[in-house]
Amino acid sequence: MRKVCHDFMARGGLAQYDVATKLAREMVSRPVLYVGPDDSVELDKFGDFRSGYEALSNSHRYMYHALGHVRIFLVAYQKTGEAEFLVRARRHVHDWIEDNFEETPEDIKYAYYDHGAAERLGVMCTIWSVMRSVNASAIDTAKIEHCLIAHARLLGSWSFTGRHQPVFIHNHLVFQAIYCLLAGILLNKHPESDSWRQHGSDILAAQVDGLISSDGVSIENSTGYHLGLYRVLRDCTALLLSTPIALPSSVAGVRKRIAAMGSFTERMRFSADRMPAIGDTRYTPNLPIEKSLQVTREQLELSTRLAMFPDAGYASIKDDVGGQREMNLTMIASALSQTHKHDDDLSITLSTNDGIQWIADPGFYKYDRSELSMYASSVMAHNAPYLADGQYEHKLRRAGLDGEEMTASDLVRVEGWHKHYPGVLVTRHLLWHSALSTLVIEDQVAAESRNETSVTVGFVLGDGITAERSESNSWTLWHRAFDISGPSIVFPDGSAICEDDATVFPMGRPTSASRLVITRPFVNGIARVQTIVTWSDLEPATLIDTVAHSRVRTKLD
Repeated sequence: MRKVCHDFMARGGLAQYDVATKLAREMVSRPVLYVGPDDSVELDKFGDFRSGYEALSNSHRYMYHALGHVRIFLVAYQKTGEAEFLVRARRHVHDWIEDNFEETPEDIKYAYYDHGAAERLGVMCTIWSVMRSVNASAIDTAKIEHCLIAHARLLGSWSFTGRHQPVFIHNHLVFQAIYCLLAGILLNKHPESDSWRQHGSDILAAQVDGLISSDGVSIENSTGYHLGLYRVLRDCTALLLSTPIALPSSVAGVRKRIAAMGSFTERMRFSADRMPAIGDTRYTPNLPIEKSLQVTREQLELSTRLAMFPDAGYASIKDDVGGQREMNLTMIASALSQTHKHDDDLSITLSTNDGIQWIADPGFYKYDRSELSMYASSVMAHNAPYLADGQYEHKLRRAGLDGEEMTASDLVRVEGWHKHYPGVLVTRHLLWHSALSTLVIEDQVAAESRNETSVTVGFVLGDGITAERSESNSWTLWHRAFDISGPSIVFPDGSAICEDDATVFPMGRPTSASRLVITRPFVNGIARVQTIVTWSDLEPATLIDTVAHSRVRTKLD
């Protein structure tokens, strides 16, 4: 069981074995609390937060009470066997118990916030198991066990389960379920362990059913949260089921839905370890990767260019664009929940498997109401049509996607719509010409009122990408630092401009970026914009004429 606990602790992020060992060594010489590899805050001389917590970010408060620093020390101890790491972990746990369990906590909100309390129970399980394995003093072990049992009772209570979130279906409850199950397995001789296991199993089954769409996608509108939830469910259920303790059948029953999550994850990857930063997701900076790490449709065993996830509201087109490169084009119209949602319906991203994001979703900044955070989630920061003065109101079930692959003509069609502006229907048609390595984007905005004057379509370029004007309506994308060429973007309806007012957030750091912008007027209540994105060598005029003759009528016409 000790190894199961450690494997729980070492899943991903800062707690990966090698990363944790490096950070633990730094934390021994300089007491800090890490939220990210480059995001830390100094602890006081006692290595604790005994005062001044109000000045800290919510993320740091959460991480401290989740015992994130203890988790790093425990994983480093498992990796190296160095006693110093265990000593530090033990001291920090005892400090937390004395300040926040045996006494009324100063920061009561985050001391018993649902997600942090769940992660802390996992840490308590692990250190209790380790202390027993090294024959620690009975007093040490008993103190931790007493706190562990109290936490298991807390997380095993329906009143605590429904206390923090306005809805019962939420990713935080997955962590409550998993650690409730872990405590029930670890303390399997405790008279309440059966109820902990059953409670955890009931919550887990409900969360998987409610949080994951019928096509295997997290409904929380974020590729980052999808990936995190998928890894937690995949790895933790496998670990739980590997123990000799019998678990309710519903735990094994969630594995089919987890496998579907894996299919979506593979489809959305544009390189070995990268996905578009949709919703509240950290943007990964552009960086070329070795050929050996580049993924292709063939390697992923994807038999089709198009994958539709209509229930969740995602589309993905993968295809060869010449020179042993493959592109990954995504479009989103997700409308199943508001959680982690940005104003991004009908937004596209365009990446290549050499690790470059040409048209990018800028990603997530911080969980606050700062100007940059508000910008990062706004419609202006995404790649879709918008009304500059319109009131964008995201509502459930007011957006959708449809698509098909027409193999006989080498065409792929995707169409989407949303009604997030009152009295306005926004539609986007994508037509991918495989033989020409060309994408045609047709946007239409129809307004009931004649008060609207113009619609704007913008394309945010990834970090380090420049746009060079080659003709009046054509721009060629380059990553000059890496000497990598990208597609050309052609605007047949009028001249676009390149602005330097965009921002992307690689690993949460605001970074200036460019965006191509075109604005078109409304005529009789309708505004239309056409954009062509191409890797073709054809002259723009020839290309425009060629694609004009292959127009496919869509369901939204």
